[in-house]
Amino acid sequence: MVFSSPTFLFIFLVVVFLSTAFIKSNRVKNYILIVASLMFYAWGEPIYVILMIASSLVNYAFARMIESSQNKKLLLVVDVIINIGTLIYFKYANFFVDSINSISGLNI
Repeated sequence: MVFSSPTFLFIFLVVVFLSTAFIKSNRVKNYILIVASLMFYAWGEPIYVILMIASSLVNYAFARMIESSQNKKLLLVVDVIINIGTLIYFKYANFFVDSINSISGLNI
């Protein structure tokens, strides 16, 4: 689903907006928006929803550790490295493997 698609604009957006518009509790709104975000993401690539949930849980755990730690900068740097490493792996791993295969003649 793309942001400009009729499905998003006339169904998904309207349902999410109406489901949060009349709710007073911010906690309930946040839960609805988390579920809606995962549904939106799953519409395009359902297999990566697990990765998205795992990444969110790791970031949440680091945020809790940063809040109560003396080494805030170190924990932040480690968290950023984990996020960038995950992005590089899932975005560029095929490119690097294909490049190595074409240069060396291997079949990795």
